[in-house]
Amino acid sequence: MRRADICLYLGPADRADLQALLTNRNTPRKLAWRADIVLATADGQGTVEIMRRTGMSKPTVWRWQERYLDEGVPGLKRDKTRPSRVPPLPREVRLKVIAKTVQETPPNTPLNQETENHDPNQGRKRSRPGSRRAGSM
Repeated sequence: MRRADICLYLGPADRADLQALLTNRNTPRKLAWRADIVLATADGQGTVEIMRRTGMSKPTVWRWQERYLDEGVPGLKRDKTRPSRVPPLPREVRLKVIAKTVQETPPNTPLNQETENHDPNQGRKRSRPGSRRAGSM
């Protein structure tokens, strides 16, 4: 059964863009599927035929048809942002951590011994005058 509310008419520019995405071997597979869904819809194929052709589910086909209708080709090229799985720290906790790092020195930490006595030329190979370096002739 066809959805009567989905009717796509592609302009020549959009059709060319979608066709280019489909034929370009460097296009990510998910983007090629999206372009294929929209092109098949514009060619008058039903949802079941598009599902069979692309291997996508009905909600997925509907999602990309809707996204194209709302945002055009640029909408197909981006993924929807999702919130992070890990909730951010509350503001009070972040402020406590910042205050603690500014005011206190961690226990059992040498006080900049390594940075104070560091010689920037330490570890460099020095060539003797008159010797030939590799690469210079």
